[in-house]
Amino acid sequence: MNKDELIEKIKVNKEETKKITKRSEELKKEKEKLNDILEKGLTFPSLDITRIIAYLLTIYENKLYIPIYGYYYDSGNQYDYMYLVPVDDFAALENKEKYFKFGWRARYNNQLVIVSEKHDSFQGIDKNNGHRLTFSHLLEEYGTSDVNERVCIEKFDDYPYIKEFISMVSAMQIEKNERLDKGELWMAMSDFINSKKDKPKTRELNKNN
Repeated sequence: MNKDELIEKIKVNKEETKKITKRSEELKKEKEKLNDILEKGLTFPSLDITRIIAYLLTIYENKLYIPIYGYYYDSGNQYDYMYLVPVDDFAALENKEKYFKFGWRARYNNQLVIVSEKHDSFQGIDKNNGHRLTFSHLLEEYGTSDVNERVCIEKFDDYPYIKEFISMVSAMQIEKNERLDKGELWMAMSDFINSKKDKPKTRELNKNN
């Protein structure tokens, strides 16, 4: 390689590097925008969506499910949790007064675990919906792991209508590029139920529960 060839190759390399750097910056900005869309589309206020899932389970499984949230201790560490539990199993618990007073974890039959995490990483379950939740089937559906929110532990493989509903409202949020509010989520659930040919028998709905 002579002098002129070397100078030319250095020049070409610099130009190509600039192009690649510029393209890399563009892709980074695009990824940030896409991640923002994913955050809004694939996540939901944890208590709102859990209560809606509890209602869907109630009418499809013909048994009343309730969300249970609190904390327990294990090896000196505090863990926060949220379960969905058939009310009949919850009502059969012994020492309920002690459970409510101290927030001890109880053992339930047929429980669906929504969240169970160490307090330091979870910062407690926010009863005002400060925390958000996503679902593993959504992450698989959209081929991403770039959603910086807690993932529901229960996969709902035995409850395909739950997965279908979650996918539906997620698509609605992505199309709007904003999260549905509480009222919109409940309305979407009502539309979802009414769209089914074999509609489950509905129960009296109290959104404040």
